[in-house]
Amino acid sequence: MSSDKLEYIPKSIPGEDFELGRMKLQSYSWEDISAALIDYLSRTKDELIPTQLEVLQLFKYNGSWGLSNHENLEDLQKFFDIFNKVYFNGVITGYWKLELYALRRYNDYDGYCELLKGTERDPGFKHETARIEALLNIPMHEMSHALFGIYACRCERGCKEKYDMIVHRSRWRGHPLAWQAAAFAIEKVENDQNARIKMGFSLELKRKAEECLKETGWRFIAKANSCIRSHWKVDSAIHSSRIEEF
Repeated sequence: MSSDKLEYIPKSIPGEDFELGRMKLQSYSWEDISAALIDYLSRTKDELIPTQLEVLQLFKYNGSWGLSNHENLEDLQKFFDIFNKVYFNGVITGYWKLELYALRRYNDYDGYCELLKGTERDPGFKHETARIEALLNIPMHEMSHALFGIYACRCERGCKEKYDMIVHRSRWRGHPLAWQAAAFAIEKVENDQNARIKMGFSLELKRKAEECLKETGWRFIAKANSCIRSHWKVDSAIHSSRIEEF
């Protein structure tokens, strides 16, 4: 086998290299990126860098729930910058952009079927802190993906094929064990009472990529299943196939 056909082995990441300007784009394995982040988050309280101390103090005195407008990009950007500096040592600075998109549902493709569990979230029980907590979990989740997307190697000597398999064809679709380990490290740091980083609310990155909003309680509903297309519903009785209009 010629040397140009040999599988490329990405470089490891020394602890001191996990910072902006020293990390090389698309140069490392998923496992080494995960290990570098975990090592960074596992350092003792005495090893906090000045930037982290400054950001944590700013966050502490401004309050954990300082989002005046949930759809205001400027307010959200503040938390993105804080998370980037505290949890990722700023290594994704300049490589991501925060935007809001309106989701549109087209009438030609609005049919779907689903099973209902017999309960649903009760809109009468809303919790503002849980709403903001869920809102901030989403950027943390995506920032974790950005870390791997920016620095994972995609060369033609095996890495590109592995990257495509992890992102597009694997069981977890972009959430392999390396990503889950990194996400767990972030959650552990925030949830551990003795952690060096404590920002005042619980982060939950949904390691299986299941976005579970925690803003309402639950209530019982009559239907056990439904097939819906715009204005139809199917009666849940076993022997009934009656279709009713809303």
